[in-house]
Amino acid sequence: MNVPMKNIQLQVQEDGVGVASLDMPGRPFNVFSEDMMADLAELIDYASENLQGLVITSGKSAFVAGADLGMIKSFADMRFHAGAVEMKQRFSNLGRIFRRLERLPIPVVAAINGLALGGGLEVALACHGRVCVDIPAPILGLPEIQLGLLPGAGGTQRLPRYIGLQAATRMLLDGAPITPAEALQYGLLDGVCQPQDLIEEALGLVRTMTPGARWDRDDWRVAEQDIALVQSPGWQDEALHLGGWSERCHDLYPAVDAIVRCLGEGLVLGIDDGCEREWDIFVELMSDPVVANMVVTCFLNKTAAPKRALQASGAADKVSSCSWQSRQPLPKGLARKVQMVDPELADVIVVDADDRNGAANEIVLSDACGAGQAQAGSGQLVLFAAQLAAVEALEIPQQGDALIGRAVAIANAMGKIPVLVNGGGGVLSAMLNSLVSGRENAVDKDEYLAGLASVELLQSMQLLDPALDTAAPRNSSARARSAGLNALLEMSVAAYDCLQSGVIDDAEMLDVLAVYGIHFPKWTGGPIALLAMAQRAEVDVGSLREELRKKVEAIELPLKNWAAYNSPALAVSG
Repeated sequence: MNVPMKNIQLQVQEDGVGVASLDMPGRPFNVFSEDMMADLAELIDYASENLQGLVITSGKSAFVAGADLGMIKSFADMRFHAGAVEMKQRFSNLGRIFRRLERLPIPVVAAINGLALGGGLEVALACHGRVCVDIPAPILGLPEIQLGLLPGAGGTQRLPRYIGLQAATRMLLDGAPITPAEALQYGLLDGVCQPQDLIEEALGLVRTMTPGARWDRDDWRVAEQDIALVQSPGWQDEALHLGGWSERCHDLYPAVDAIVRCLGEGLVLGIDDGCEREWDIFVELMSDPVVANMVVTCFLNKTAAPKRALQASGAADKVSSCSWQSRQPLPKGLARKVQMVDPELADVIVVDADDRNGAANEIVLSDACGAGQAQAGSGQLVLFAAQLAAVEALEIPQQGDALIGRAVAIANAMGKIPVLVNGGGGVLSAMLNSLVSGRENAVDKDEYLAGLASVELLQSMQLLDPALDTAAPRNSSARARSAGLNALLEMSVAAYDCLQSGVIDDAEMLDVLAVYGIHFPKWTGGPIALLAMAQRAEVDVGSLREELRKKVEAIELPLKNWAAYNSPALAVSG
């Protein structure tokens, strides 16, 4: 028997157990879009009346990659026009669907055949049991913190109830996925097996297990030591330590405090009240501009960047061979994807700026600090910030038309994000030169560095000075924050000038280039996003130097409708 749905294929076994395969048409991965949520709700309705058990798996190579980030971006935009009640109603929809799944009177088992991140792991947590393919890769996780979010469909409530508060806090605040073997050891999985045995293992579990979640039994309680920890005066400090945030400026990332609150305030409640508390906190979080900044720049635009580079350069040239003559270490990804050969046999020769000889197939690696003044000649400059291995994005000036496509292909093969600019000295050089000037002109160099550290800009300076210690304790004093904010906005104005003068045409790609090319802090969303925040009074421009403040106030950025934003969140204050 088959039950047709757009995103879920359901096959019902002779004994009444259903196998539901999540399989979104036209997408490489399953994600929880609003269409998928509607289909899952329909599946739950059908299962409650017609099935004896349910296995949820995937028709793709991965299980579920998470929530649809475009939908999350639309969530963030709601802060401009919607009230808290409307926001909560929409944001909590997936969580309420998962709770309905969890409350089904029949056994429900997740058969995890691959990557299960974010909403993918959350739906598995809402099932009554879980089996997973036994592979060594870390495929199970809640990485929302890395995008400035929290798992808002019950993840902060179910995870600690399964694996304990300390392990859950590490996973939630670190965001790194774990392997199936680790998940089994934690108690997150009921079993692991070979891929070919997955569905049979899941069916066997469904046919032998009692339905229902453990916390819905009258005799189940959260561990006493976990309740004692979240109610202790030192809970927040312990959580920051467990999650690796003790030495970072966690207050720049509102999701950190939001997750700590979800754990501390929700774990002492029943599961339904705990989820309600999570959703209330999620609404507060989505009202903060940092969330939209990180979702847009660190996921949506980062993902789109390679495609935009291809569109801007025409179809990327095929590069099958390369001669690596640079003193920089050969990127492993490039060595795997492109054959390394002698210079006379290569499609492309990669050289350092001071070793180029003008060959027609040269791609030149050049230091972004000051090297933007150099001209490519017959070769193509690929600018990077001093240490190729330390950055994720490359700036490619469109100066050598014949090699632009090859430069994009080489960047992609390296695993780097290519961003095209129009030359004119380069965006990265302008921003880094601003940073250098700030340090040179600072009366107190140590105070200047403390200011950089207070806004997470010290790593950018380390690209220019590799000997710089970035592990020093963070200083979040008002004086340090003021100095740091001034440095950030000086760099942002320099980037904006590049946009205005035509060095780069795309503001969104400029933000991606800054964040991933020179470690401009992720919480800002990039220099243009930060300037938009300043214009919406979401950062405190009152602490800026007068000349800089006037420059910022004179900029007009028609990026978002700030006038309707009634509850500005000061991400940085003096």
